[in-house]
This record gives sequence, structure tokens and C-alpha cells, in this order.
Amino acid sequence: KKGKIELKNIIWTNRSNGLETLIMIIAGAILVFMPGLTADLITKGLAVISLFYGFMNIFRYLDNRKENKAYTIDIIIGIVSLLFGIFVWTNPYFILSFLPMVLGILLIINGLAALPLFFQFGLIYIPAFFTSIIPLVLGIILIINPYGIAKSAIQIFGIVILVSGISNLITLLKSSK
Repeated sequence: KKGKIELKNIIWTNRSNGLETLIMIIAGAILVFMPGLTADLITKGLAVISLFYGFMNIFRYLDNRKENKAYTIDIIIGIVSLLFGIFVWTNPYFILSFLPMVLGILLIINGLAALPLFFQFGLIYIPAFFTSIIPLVLGIILIINPYGIAKSAIQIFGIVILVSGISNLITLLKSSK
């Protein structure tokens, strides 16, 4: 069984980025097939984190006030964080309106990071095209036209992550032979 390639060995090999590849494929599939749920989770998660942070600062202020060590900034940060958390929870679409711009920036960064791979292999090696040029182009499109496409932006981002993950897997499988 010397020539047999086992996926678990590729994923857990220290020299490969197999675990990252597996996570990219799973995350990409979730973003593609469940964009509404993903958008909701992003906004609700941001709201919960902000609310938790706000409560922690307020409790710290109240606790430290007993010992005359309270800082006004703790109560200010606490109240602002609570208000922000409530705003995000009640206005998720406002937050999601910025999502295409943020995803566009992330795609451009991802494409630029993979550009040396494309220049090294060129159009001959298809995975290099999918991990560098496609994210770069889609990122630019999302930056130029970010409004009204939050759900589509999530799906586009998911497609790019999914295709990049599959391309990485193909690369790992070919390099392990």
C-alpha cells in the first residue's frame, strides 16, 4: 500500500496545509448553500460579543467602584458596547450592507497573496488561476459594486473559498505522489 494516498495523512501532515484546506472546503460549502444563515450568524455573533463586552465593562466598573478604583472609561465603554450590541441585533441589514465591501477586501488580499503562485505556474496550472486571479477579480467587483448584494457576496465568497480549498486539495494530492 505504498502508493496509496490517504486523505487523513495529507490533512494531518505538518508539511502540508491540509487542515486549512479541509476547513476552506467546509466553510465555503456553508457560505454557498446557507448564505442567509451565515449572515444572520455573523450579525448575531457580533451583537452577542458586543453585549457581553459591554456587560463585562459595566460589571468591572461597579465592582471597582466599591474599592474606589473605578475608571469612568469602563462605564463609557460598557454603555457604548451595549448600545452597539443592541443596534446590531435590531439592525442586522445595516451591518450586512458593509459585508460586501469587507468580503471584497478579503478576496483581494487572498488573491494578492496567491498571485506569486499564479506567476510561477501561469495559466497552465488551473488551481493557481482559481486561487489567485478569480478572488482578485471578484474582490474588485465587490468593492466597485458593494450595495444590495450582501447575500450574493456571501455566496461568491463561499464559492471562492470552496474552489480554493478544492484547488489546494488537488495540489496536495499531486504533490504527495
